[in-house]
Amino acid sequence: MGHREIALMKLADRKLTVMRKPKQSPRQRFNKFIQTTTRKIKLRWFRLRGGQIVNFLHIPKTGGSAVKNAIGNNLSTKQYKVHLRGHSCHLKEIPKGDKFFFFLRDPAQRFISAFNHKKSGKKRWKHKKFAEETAALARFQTANDLAESLSSDCEETKQAAVAAMNCIEHVNTFYLDWFYSQEYFLSRLPDALYIGFQESLDQDFLALMQILKLPNVTHLPARDSLEANKNSAALSTELTQTANENLKVWYADDYDFLRLCQEKAPDVLANYQRGPA
Repeated sequence: MGHREIALMKLADRKLTVMRKPKQSPRQRFNKFIQTTTRKIKLRWFRLRGGQIVNFLHIPKTGGSAVKNAIGNNLSTKQYKVHLRGHSCHLKEIPKGDKFFFFLRDPAQRFISAFNHKKSGKKRWKHKKFAEETAALARFQTANDLAESLSSDCEETKQAAVAAMNCIEHVNTFYLDWFYSQEYFLSRLPDALYIGFQESLDQDFLALMQILKLPNVTHLPARDSLEANKNSAALSTELTQTANENLKVWYADDYDFLRLCQEKAPDVLANYQRGPA
């Protein structure tokens, strides 16, 4: 199976996954409503007083859990109030004029992390494609097995791999799910406060701290801690050349977006590296 065929199969078969949150009791829904309403009122009041709202777009498996845990107790400074968004928040939901920051990662490495996260059984919940996800995780033993199978000579194996890519949570998402299109992202670039990368997380987080003027005691959790949400070292992270090539085709749009952000990140940083006056 050639790369063009993989791309066409991806285009034909992929559907956006609509996640279903676990059911909540009436009291839980009421408490959630009160919390959300209170937060919105506080953010609006802060904005009216001339403060700047900063939103963290949390793209799964890019180091976001570590960032959230690091700044979770320091969400307000004199000029910034940080709003830690969940996985379901997209750029279009952030009001124009509000700032945002996010982290990205090499798509193939993000795929490995997402697959191993699900393979480990941590934090699995019954979303819309849970049954299909369970079957896919049972069939493919490693991330490499799944990636290689995208170009298998066996049509049934190939189809099963495509189905798995479309049903395993986080594996089945793409960067533009959060940013809509490159054109829309570029139209919102003036609102970007910072663009970081998981591969340079420690260095980038220090730069973010300086921009937000967070206390010096703020630091990332240890890489192997629960707060960092790191996968077990026992899970394989190796990819063959075939697996890598298949993933470059499957996540072609992600690689394009990653390159765009790598190009724009220095300009975004230059605007804010001195922090607000």
